[in-house]
Amino acid sequence: MAPLARAAWPVPRELGVGEWRILPEVCPRETFFPTSVLVTPGATYRISAAGLWRDLWITVGPDGWWFPPFHPFNRLPWRRMFFLSGSVGPSLMHTFVIGRQTTWTAPQDLPPGRSEQLMLFPNDWESKYDNNRALS
Repeated sequence: MAPLARAAWPVPRELGVGEWRILPEVCPRETFFPTSVLVTPGATYRISAAGLWRDLWITVGPDGWWFPPFHPFNRLPWRRMFFLSGSVGPSLMHTFVIGRQTTWTAPQDLPPGRSEQLMLFPNDWESKYDNNRALS
């Protein structure tokens, strides 16, 4: 996504109860794509996704691609290739899989006094994000 388009996004903040946010597109080339949603420890989030992206020659959606021989090398090992995934901040310490839809409760043990953004990424090999392209 162009930096100019992202500049128009809302300032990162916590969501209120029942509040929601729509992201126009998640860039599959970024290892941690910011959502502008600050994660509240213990809060529950319902996340839905649609659309397609391409990894070199493979076209996939949020549910990823089932090819077990490659799964051990993913950033989230043994999970589907390109499965839409989330993390608390730009770290793999608190990660989870999303796919098309999930309900996720943020860990209670997040660092105190520090808010981290919800980040999104396709579950790919760390060195292979440069060949990912958004399609829709």
